[in-house]
Amino acid sequence: MPNVPPQLTDLQNAVLNLLHEDQDSPVAALEASAGGSAAITTLQQITLFLNEGCADLARTAVPAPGVATLTGQTAQMYPYSALATADGGKLWYARSVTFNGFALIPISRTALERWFPTWQTDPTGSPLYWFRNGIEGFGIYPAPASSATLAAAGYEIPPILVNATDTLSAWLPDHLTKLPVWYAAAQVALQNDEDMSLRQRAVTWSGAYQEGVAELQKQLWQSDPALARGLWGMPAMPAQPMAQGQG
Repeated sequence: MPNVPPQLTDLQNAVLNLLHEDQDSPVAALEASAGGSAAITTLQQITLFLNEGCADLARTAVPAPGVATLTGQTAQMYPYSALATADGGKLWYARSVTFNGFALIPISRTALERWFPTWQTDPTGSPLYWFRNGIEGFGIYPAPASSATLAAAGYEIPPILVNATDTLSAWLPDHLTKLPVWYAAAQVALQNDEDMSLRQRAVTWSGAYQEGVAELQKQLWQSDPALARGLWGMPAMPAQPMAQGQG
């Protein structure tokens, strides 16, 4: 029989097993505040940390390909927070951008400002270039004169786990699901200052998670150094752009 990918319930139970707790345990549970905010139950808190660990993995060790498409666009700047992918994730790193089906040329922000110092107020036209805006997102130049579809391909923060049957099989191999479990167990344990045993074990789980991330990064540097440089180094960009109308 084929292996069944672990579901959210399985991941929650794996965290509880590490903590030596059951689902009704008060560990990680927060009471309602005087202001009337809802209590956070143990499983809700564990799920929050599982998703946090998955997001960290996607950013640091297991790049998950994704494409975000926006129709009817006339903007010049695009924050990653607005770039939802087809499966419900969020783009966090772009590798290529198209506008109206035309592949834009990558350019560094430094080169853009050197060659087009008035780029923010230049006349609109047909976009030729795209550039990174730090870790926040990217922009295109020149600003579009008319609306069209923008598509950005790169890597995403995968959709969060919500339902009991949700799995990570679409982007995280089953043998690596222990990593978000270790991350979540460590974070839950660190919420419980009174239990020294939990705090001591948190160090172990956190260390195991970091070792796993480091090994995955090492493997990526060896198998795809160009991708590794793009994600964790300085991505290569043309130093000198073409003038508008050339190409």
